[in-house]
Amino acid sequence: MSEAIRVPHRSVTGDRAWAVAAVTGIVIVVAGACSTLPGILQGPLRHDFGWSRGSIGLAVSVNMVLYGLTAPYAAALSDRFGVRRVVVAALVAIGAGAGLTTAMTAAWEFTLLWGFMVGAGTGALSMTLGAAVSDRWFARGKGLVTGLLSS
Repeated sequence: MSEAIRVPHRSVTGDRAWAVAAVTGIVIVVAGACSTLPGILQGPLRHDFGWSRGSIGLAVSVNMVLYGLTAPYAAALSDRFGVRRVVVAALVAIGAGAGLTTAMTAAWEFTLLWGFMVGAGTGALSMTLGAAVSDRWFARGKGLVTGLLSS
């Protein structure tokens, strides 16, 4: 049996690589902000909809669990289908989940939209995205870029 030949990724250092790292950093920060936004909105959600802290907390808990569970699978999907496709799918999930919350009326919808959709999307844009970008775009300084994207 012959072993498959693995072609190394194109790694470059330069302005384009740093631009990709900067955009990746912005995406990671925005995803993190989307993930934690219900904590800020808890008061308005309770006031406007009359929901309990428990029902809001359930959606936040589902979001956080999926944030952690989705990352390894997103990394595997990135290897198989490419980082760009996974990032676009994650951003669509976040945008759809967040956008549809403007039409929600029940707590279960909040759990479905913010808990599941936004949670899975933000999890796909977590630290695994930063590691993939630093590995693919930087021949030298991978540790520095990974450290910057994780902070």
